[in-house]
Amino acid sequence: MDEQVSGFVFLEDDAAFYQGISSVDDVVGLLEQLFYILSNNEVDDEVVFDLLLDDDRTKAMYGPHFNILFNNRLDDKLEIYTIHRVGP
Repeated sequence: MDEQVSGFVFLEDDAAFYQGISSVDDVVGLLEQLFYILSNNEVDDEVVFDLLLDDDRTKAMYGPHFNILFNNRLDDKLEIYTIHRVGP
């Protein structure tokens, strides 16, 4: 899979993680979450959260398929820092 999907930039190891996804359900689940974030990227403390890290722009979305750390870029794209599968 291409590491740059329209609207998203996968950084570091997450580009390899994204490219390694082979399950259709995982691809659909991840893309659903990413498109949700792209459309609703403001912190609401229900689905999208601020993280207390050195970089105050870092945000998180927890589940249902993946936990995702990301940052909103000025060009309206999301930088995806970390993707972790939820559950086993």
